[in-house]
Amino acid sequence: MDRNQATGLFLISALLLVYLFFFSPKAEPNKDKTQATTSTAAKPTAPTLTPALTPAAPSTRLPARCALLS
Repeated sequence: MDRNQATGLFLISALLLVYLFFFSPKAEPNKDKTQATTSTAAKPTAPTLTPALTPAAPSTRLPARCALLS
């Protein structure tokens, strides 16, 4: 690896890091959520019952000639 390649890789990685830094989603603190969790934690709740899982119907999206399904 010569000097030009190392400089190019460094610049490309620097551009990628700057791009990810500026366009990443911002984490916004949600005060309502923390208050809701603290208020619901104090209340006693009844256990919830979940229904039994039923088998899913076979998918009809893929054509019947697909080798993976046969």
